[in-house]
Amino acid sequence: MAYPPVQRQALNILHKSTEAVLGVESAVSRAIDRAIKTELQTDLTLAGLAFDALPGTKRKRIGQAADMHSRVFRKMRRRQTGALRESEKVVAALQQLGMRRVTIARPWTPKKQLGESQP
Repeated sequence: MAYPPVQRQALNILHKSTEAVLGVESAVSRAIDRAIKTELQTDLTLAGLAFDALPGTKRKRIGQAADMHSRVFRKMRRRQTGALRESEKVVAALQQLGMRRVTIARPWTPKKQLGESQP
């Protein structure tokens, strides 16, 4: 059975995150890698069971790493397709000029104008 592209991407992100937290030689990382390569339901089930057997703190750290990886993946995909938001275009331009850690805050707008009275 071939995985749909979205599931393959999710498994790859999970695999990278597991390697980052547990190391390349961990049993969980190898099980996820085997499930990606063979695309067999039994290997996918074994990888899920191996992941579920981890302590909650490690699963949480892997989840946080996977969240970060997915955000980076989405941002890179947007850059490749040219679908950047305006703030991302500004940040990218500033980073090309050598500025690092650039963030753009949303402008503050009051909910009601000063001097308006309540009815």
